[in-house]
Amino acid sequence: MSLAYAIDPVARIVEISVRDAPSAAAMIALLEAIEADPQYRPGFGILSDRRTSEPQSAASVRHVSAHVVAFARRVGPFRWAVVVSDAAGYGMARMSQTLVSDSSIESRIFTDLEDARRWLAEGRAEDQTQPATA
Repeated sequence: MSLAYAIDPVARIVEISVRDAPSAAAMIALLEAIEADPQYRPGFGILSDRRTSEPQSAASVRHVSAHVVAFARRVGPFRWAVVVSDAAGYGMARMSQTLVSDSSIESRIFTDLEDARRWLAEGRAEDQTQPATA
């Protein structure tokens, strides 16, 4: 399987494993499955591990990014960490980061999985220190 996800409700993180070169339709279907999953809650950080995948095409990045922005409109702000292993993957992740920059998504690109997890955990800690609004 080229796409899989796991939700850690305690850590408030969704980890997506991307292998090979999944289609844009498969990526969009995965987002829909995450949103429908009873363990998912708005505000969970998303970690996309793309270290073993081939880079997406520019057209696919544009298409999926539009759906990611729509996802953010429905669920609210969240952090999205993308982990890549090469320059081509970084370039496509940077394109996606630019395309979602006007949304409520805070996105960052990493080459180390643990660094990405730490950044997502920092975002969760920041959310917990924010005052509640009425």
